[in-house]
Amino acid sequence: MTSASVRGSFGIAQSTRPLRLLAALLALLPALPARADLGSPTLRDKIIAQHVAVYLERVHVRRWKLDDKRSESMFDSYLSALDPQRMYFTAADVAGFKASRHKIDDYIKAGDLNFAFKVGKVFLSRVDGCSKRVKKLVEQGPDFTVDEYFQVDRAEAAYTSGEKEADDLWRKRVKVLLLEKLADGKTMKEAGDEVVKLYENFAVRMGKTDGMELLQIFLTAATMTYDPHTTYMSPDTLENFQISMRLELEGIGASLQSIDGYTVVNQVIPGGAAARDGRLKPQDKILAVAQGDSKDFVELLNMKLSDVVKLIRGKKGTRVQLKVRHADSEGAELVAIVRAKVVLADREAYGEVLEVKRGKGLPTLRVGVVVLPSFYMDMAAAGRGVKDFKSTTRDVSRIIRKFKADGIEAVVIDLRMNGGGALSEAIALTGLFVDTGPVVLIKHLNGKVDTRNDSKKGADWSGPLVVLTSKFSASASEIFAGALQDYRRAVIVGDRSTHGKGTVQQLMDLSRARGGGEPGKLGALKITLSQFYRPSGNSTQNKGVVPDIELPAVSSHMDGEAELDFSIEFDTVEKAEHSDLGLVDQKLLRRLKEKSRKRRGSNEEFSRIEKDIARYRKIRDRKKIPLERSRYEAEKKKFDPDDAKEEKKDPKDAVVPPDDNEIKRDFYLEEVLSITADYVAALKPASAESYRRLARAALLLGETKQGRALIAEGLRKHPGSGLLQKLKKGPVK
Repeated sequence: MTSASVRGSFGIAQSTRPLRLLAALLALLPALPARADLGSPTLRDKIIAQHVAVYLERVHVRRWKLDDKRSESMFDSYLSALDPQRMYFTAADVAGFKASRHKIDDYIKAGDLNFAFKVGKVFLSRVDGCSKRVKKLVEQGPDFTVDEYFQVDRAEAAYTSGEKEADDLWRKRVKVLLLEKLADGKTMKEAGDEVVKLYENFAVRMGKTDGMELLQIFLTAATMTYDPHTTYMSPDTLENFQISMRLELEGIGASLQSIDGYTVVNQVIPGGAAARDGRLKPQDKILAVAQGDSKDFVELLNMKLSDVVKLIRGKKGTRVQLKVRHADSEGAELVAIVRAKVVLADREAYGEVLEVKRGKGLPTLRVGVVVLPSFYMDMAAAGRGVKDFKSTTRDVSRIIRKFKADGIEAVVIDLRMNGGGALSEAIALTGLFVDTGPVVLIKHLNGKVDTRNDSKKGADWSGPLVVLTSKFSASASEIFAGALQDYRRAVIVGDRSTHGKGTVQQLMDLSRARGGGEPGKLGALKITLSQFYRPSGNSTQNKGVVPDIELPAVSSHMDGEAELDFSIEFDTVEKAEHSDLGLVDQKLLRRLKEKSRKRRGSNEEFSRIEKDIARYRKIRDRKKIPLERSRYEAEKKKFDPDDAKEEKKDPKDAVVPPDDNEIKRDFYLEEVLSITADYVAALKPASAESYRRLARAALLLGETKQGRALIAEGLRKHPGSGLLQKLKKGPVK
């Protein structure tokens, strides 16, 4: 969390795709002004911690007791959450904390959060001190002639012992940052100023951490020792999570970021109140906010972004006034906007028909591509019994109807950036492509296994289907892709495997645990209650969904579930009886793989990907960074991509940003489309067996008319086929 820019939005969960817990949680506490006192734990904090303790012991799938063994892990996890690279805490700090190493379990059960706040205050004081240390080191000037190194991964390194060690560690850290900026063409003064500002901004942001934010960090560090997906959500985090699931909120319709203490417009959401007003633009600075017709403006300079969001977000029909300094002027303008419902269209499913060339004399193939960012649903509306609540399945079904009207011959579902969502939506969406049958098996705390079926008769799309996955495809995405693979319904294309998350979480509203409390006021515990399995009985846990056709990508070599601390073990259950549609087999896949391999062999972009993979692995495995300037620059040159052939663009040329819902037709997607075209061609019936296979699949998908027509056509071409005669008589097995 050392970035000078922290993103957030009105209703979009604020995050910067962090790798570690501190970044994951502190992305929710953006743009912080000068130091605020954490204060002392409150009665509300105590109640929250006690509820978390009860849920962990009673309903977590692992059924682990909250004891001294867990306490050790929680102690280490909390220190790592705050200081993952062991740059801030000293050996003396940690020695002072160790008296509590076997007491965290008792603290949480009793709701005693004094230890958590004590450690948090020490951390914040160290951050403040290190900001001053960095400034002093930059002013002293580094010596880039010394042959020394900086350790890349300090997660297991010893904490510094004394000021001398701390100074030496930070001296090396500052040298790394300066060398990075000098290598990018900065002058020494520019590099120094940027490094100082980086840590000053970090200290300012961290200095405004409040008690609830620290509580979220502490409790999540504790709960994640049960498994990586059990986390505590503060009331603000819970509200943003709910908005991300229903894809709508009430406000002006703009996403914001904090840059150097200013609230800056990052995006004006299409269709929102600000977009209809037309005056607010990206890069504008919002200086102050007032409600209704009030003249009492609240200045926003150095205000936390989460607090800014609270001021601007509000019920539809209400008025908010913004003092805005436009990016192209120095003066300020008063912009009054009436809040309205904002639909986050850039996060919902969207589709486009793409045409693919098939060779000389053949018409182009029309392929419908659906990009699915998440498995969303408006849970609150569904709970109220609203008939047409917002849902993934409803949106995709609408897209497919339009595709069919446009005469498509195949569908591609792109799940590459889909990290999951609602389990019920994964089941329902699978039902758009298969007839009734089991989609996922759920193993509960007591070991009982339930089968969750698609109960909708028929399929919205029974034609050729390709599903595109990556290491970022997780959870509900893996249920969907895994079920279609088990049914032999679709060709799965993508990274070496998906993420590998095979667990199910449920939100426990802690206010409701107290009986009659106002929903959300105590936040919620997202807790792992069960594990899910594919119809075949195999889990996706740690192993993910392995594609039928792997395409090279750097993301294949990134960490997945198996590399996360405390991940649950892989296992299997008894399979559920399900249809084998026979639309994908090994013979067909061998042909598709070979054609894809030949195309990629002559494709420069895929050759570049292979080089990127090799470079990524070298950087990932690097243990230390040289701090002698010539060595550093030589190593950087070795790791940098070869961009000599890259097109050089005139910096004066205007860059037109793509539409949020515009499908990028790059070399990777082109190869996926080519695989799709090969698949469509391979499914064209010729032999009696191919007619039987397609007819059988159509009948099993509920497409009786289509299936009977294929049988009739097959018998006309192969009148003596016993296979087709048998299928004609039925029933289909």
